[in-house]
Amino acid sequence: MEFFSPGLACNHIDKVGGDIDLCIIDTMHSYPGEALDFLFVLPYLSKNAVVIMHDLTFHILCDVSYRNVCSVLFSSFFGRKHYLRENYIHYGPNFQNIGYCVLDDNQLDDNQMEEEKLYVYFKLLNLPWNYMLKKQDICDCIEFFKLNYTEDFLVLFLKILEIQQKWFETDKINFYDKWRPKKSLSVNRNMINSSGK
Repeated sequence: MEFFSPGLACNHIDKVGGDIDLCIIDTMHSYPGEALDFLFVLPYLSKNAVVIMHDLTFHILCDVSYRNVCSVLFSSFFGRKHYLRENYIHYGPNFQNIGYCVLDDNQLDDNQMEEEKLYVYFKLLNLPWNYMLKKQDICDCIEFFKLNYTEDFLVLFLKILEIQQKWFETDKINFYDKWRPKKSLSVNRNMINSSGK
């Protein structure tokens, strides 16, 4: 096993390679965290890959209702979901904290149904973020989405990024998070326009 750092998963996923059969997502527990990480690994997953997610009830167990990205992302997966039946259940059988999903075939096929699935995954990023990406991370995301998704999804990501930055600048979100970054990052207009438009 090899550990890749620093930076986002998109900086290292090429080193791992394609046709990944098993992926464990257990990272930030806050937006954009796991939602972004899934978009980074999705193009590299094999058909019917298994995705394991931890802390599905983090927002309940830690009493931080706004840190629900794990639950929302897992609920959005298209595929067969499985949960532990016993133990690791703090609030009863419907509140398991860990689960896995065997993804449906062809999550990235070039047809309308698969495109609708991708829109679901990308739109998770429009929920309020608990932290803003660093300037270099934003550039890395843009490059990754250019290479691995259609222009429509890149444009969607850039619009979501613009909205998130506006919320951070006006202090409309993240004001009650004990892990709040000390200052937000100003998104350079040139970065947003680097989509080639």
